[in-house]
Amino acid sequence: MVFIYINRDKDQKRREIFLKNNSHLSNIKRFSAIDGNTINREELISRGIITEDCIYINSAIGNALSHISLWNGVVESGKSACIFEDDAVLCHNFEEQYENILKNIGSDWEIILFGYNTDAMLYLDVVPSILEGIFTFDDVKFKKNIGQFSSQNITTQPIKLREAFGLCGYAISPKGAARLTNAIIPLRAMELHIKIVNGLYKNGSLDNFLCAAYREMDAYCCVPPLCVSENDKSLSTMWNAENFYY
Repeated sequence: MVFIYINRDKDQKRREIFLKNNSHLSNIKRFSAIDGNTINREELISRGIITEDCIYINSAIGNALSHISLWNGVVESGKSACIFEDDAVLCHNFEEQYENILKNIGSDWEIILFGYNTDAMLYLDVVPSILEGIFTFDDVKFKKNIGQFSSQNITTQPIKLREAFGLCGYAISPKGAARLTNAIIPLRAMELHIKIVNGLYKNGSLDNFLCAAYREMDAYCCVPPLCVSENDKSLSTMWNAENFYY
């Protein structure tokens, strides 16, 4: 079981908070994130990593390439990995629950979301081909109580995923990593059909792309979540959602 969290070299405080919040997690490894301030768009265009019409801002490119770099490692190693962003908070019995999930969903899974943004809707295939549902959360109450999450023992169920925003934590298999890498590179202008935002959305971030991609994958979502994030947009260097709508 490989656990990796993504953290920029200069974000020492976020690193310390992540390790404190998740001290119950064993064998966690840090991945040095690609800093958006170092992005050379012309070089990336020449290498076929992005196209000229790519609307990702530099910090969003850095974020996307950080995840994609880890996906490449998953493909090359042939081993699945659990990947977390550095604002993630994991429940106390995370490892036990993850093992149980893998026993229940078979070997063909591609991606498992451990958590999702609680200030956005969640679209699930509750009974595949029979019953779907779109769910909302009490985000205000959640943010008041997020400090208690790491001490919680949670029993979760993997539910087939249609759409979700948020990448605080997920598992990805070699099959899923290969599919997503091939689909997203080069980073480019795309029209994304996303039901939970009522239609078309712009491909302005990795999160947007994935939200539209899950329905075509063997994707699962943990309900209730095993991993959460406060998703504080005042601290985000990528949040410009108003620019994604058509």
